Amino acid sequence: MTVKYEIYGYNLQLNFINDFELFNHFNNFVGCIIPNDTEKVIGSFTFVKTTPTYIDNNYKNNKIDCNKVQEAYVQPTGERSEVFIDEDNKTTIHYYKNYYLVEYIYAQQKVNFYYTENFYYISSLLMEFFKYYIFYISVENELFPLHSSCISDRNRNDAILFVGNSGAGKSSNALLTTFKTEYSFNNDEITYISKVDNNFLANPTNDKIKICEEMLQSLINLDIEFEYVKLDDEYVCNLRNRTSDEYNNNLKFDINTLFLLERDDSLSDIVVSAPNIIKRGELLFQNMHISVWTTKTQKRKIIHFVNDMISKLKFIHIMYPTNMINKVSDFVFERSIDGISN
Repeated sequence: MTVKYEIYGYNLQLNFINDFELFNHFNNFVGCIIPNDTEKVIGSFTFVKTTPTYIDNNYKNNKIDCNKVQEAYVQPTGERSEVFIDEDNKTTIHYYKNYYLVEYIYAQQKVNFYYTENFYYISSLLMEFFKYYIFYISVENELFPLHSSCISDRNRNDAILFVGNSGAGKSSNALLTTFKTEYSFNNDEITYISKVDNNFLANPTNDKIKICEEMLQSLINLDIEFEYVKLDDEYVCNLRNRTSDEYNNNLKFDINTLFLLERDDSLSDIVVSAPNIIKRGELLFQNMHISVWTTKTQKRKIIHFVNDMISKLKFIHIMYPTNMINKVSDFVFERSIDGISN
């Protein structure tokens, strides 16, 4: 079965072999299935159910002859695996005995995913491979994926980004801000950032809205009609009335301010400050998806790009206790009335 899959604004072709049920794993991922006869395909994944013996005999024992070996970890189990990088042939192989093997061929933008019956965490692993594979493609095209939530105002061509570690409240605060301003919700997972002249642009992807339990209760109290489903400790919501138009590859917004969010339950009130250069760089680098797959050339690009962002964009650091999450958006609202860049 062959389908095209849109994730983070990129279109990939997926080939499923001998296991139609694998298709169900994508239902909870960011993105949507698009018709086979539309849009340009920029890469392909092939999923093949195989055996540990096949993986050992054909790759570990015979085919892996690469320049460099790095240690990686299987998420969410934390078990060790190996990443073999052949820079000459632009191929990376992620190998874990008895579980899976993934062969990346960067030059062809192709991924072969071999997995076995005793690999139980395929859904988690697939999401990681999506991120890293698309990361490679996007950076090569001067699009830098930042783990952040984005809201925008089309009338002012203005975007606000919420950046922070997982659980900092990016999605929840971005969504609540749309109820107090003219901004629309663009994405809550990845914002692709590009630079044209001296302007940094947000390239929205319109992915799903994930919020925490505190924000879910706030929406219920506001008597807002919406659909939601619980996924682990978060809630994936359908709030189309708060989102912008459907994804448009040509629609970009000027970024003027990044709100760096951080929860701190030792505080009794919200603390707003201008973060220093070290804090800005720390949070940006942490959220740029740098991993064992990132090449030296890409790392140099990222460092240069982040340093440029640090020096030219406005940053506001907001620290708050969890019980005051609903009030964080008030500070964003105050700074958006007269134009967030002022």
